[in-house]
Amino acid sequence: SFSDDGKMTVDLGPGFHRGTAVAVQPDGKLVVGATRSGGGWSDFALCRILPNGATDTSFDTDGVQNTDFGAFDIAAALKIQSDG
Repeated sequence: SFSDDGKMTVDLGPGFHRGTAVAVQPDGKLVVGATRSGGGWSDFALCRILPNGATDTSFDTDGVQNTDFGAFDIAAALKIQSDG
């Protein structure tokens, strides 16, 4: 029942995308950390997926948050804090 075929693809914007970390919230939502990269740059990205495989549009309106921390940003691990 997850995304009809058990797979989920999310467009994170320009560049090459690679999911590198996953955390499960107590409500069953998945938070996926990813790295977006292109010709000499990389950014940190997060997306949140509902238990049914749909993108959670209550998370930054489209389910995706891209952040440029500077230099080369890589999502290596995620942890859901106790306060959510």
